[in-house]
Amino acid sequence: MDALLSRELPPGWAVASLGDLIDGIEAGKNVAAIGRPPENGETGIVKVSAVTWGEFDEDESKALHPGTEIDPTDLIRPGDLLISRANTIELVGAPVIVKQFRRRLVLSDKVLRVRVVESFDRWLELFLKSHFGRTQIEQYATGAQLSMRNISQENLRRIAVPVAPRAEQDRIVAAVNALFEEVEAGEAALARAREGLTRFRASLLHAASTGALTADWRTANPTNETADDLLAEIMEARGEIIGRRGRSLLQPDLSNEPDLPPGWRWASVDQVTNFLGNGLARAPDGDTTDFRILRISAVRPLKVD
Repeated sequence: MDALLSRELPPGWAVASLGDLIDGIEAGKNVAAIGRPPENGETGIVKVSAVTWGEFDEDESKALHPGTEIDPTDLIRPGDLLISRANTIELVGAPVIVKQFRRRLVLSDKVLRVRVVESFDRWLELFLKSHFGRTQIEQYATGAQLSMRNISQENLRRIAVPVAPRAEQDRIVAAVNALFEEVEAGEAALARAREGLTRFRASLLHAASTGALTADWRTANPTNETADDLLAEIMEARGEIIGRRGRSLLQPDLSNEPDLPPGWRWASVDQVTNFLGNGLARAPDGDTTDFRILRISAVRPLKVD
């Protein structure tokens, strides 16, 4: 709180601990569950990932076994402010306000419900998502590993929160909500544009690989060279390599392939590559060289990241 008190706040603002702005904090239970979301009237328990990404995601839940005893006070309701008690250092303490949802869900031991006073819920949620809020959460989180940190109810109550006068607070919340709506509309437009680019890329690659892209060029530039001639040259140049393989080259499966233009032909990857193989099967023990391991996520469409 000292760091926040040392900052100059607007006239009329104050600083309070989070504990001063809430009526209580509630936690659920750790119970066995089925590894799928609840269906057909079943009751489910939320996973920590349900509150991780800024919006409550009811699909991130697991169905409870039939007959599991449920405390009605643990049921999640629209308007609840939920906070993750345990997660990675970047995600522990993530807050969300529950909106409308379909499933019957209860709190888990890793998801806390904060009962906020005087309609401070949205103000508190926005602050906890801010840089200063995140800084305090990460400072108060405990645990030996960055991959799993915990924040206790006591430490949550210690978080310092700036408090604006009611009218200004309402104005700030309304302005942020309006700006977020614009951001979400922009993100939706970008998603549609990316989807269109994805379809265009797929169409372009299909046209290139089937000859449709160069149909006019072939008409204007007739040639006697064929893909059979080119493949024969490749086979002749690679004769020694092919011999070392000790087997015949695999032929392409043409059962589902489209027709190609005159002079083209299908070839197998085996026919046009010198080597096809895996890298290391496991990460090395220690960093003993300047070489890095390429992760599978680095191989992206048309590029290596």
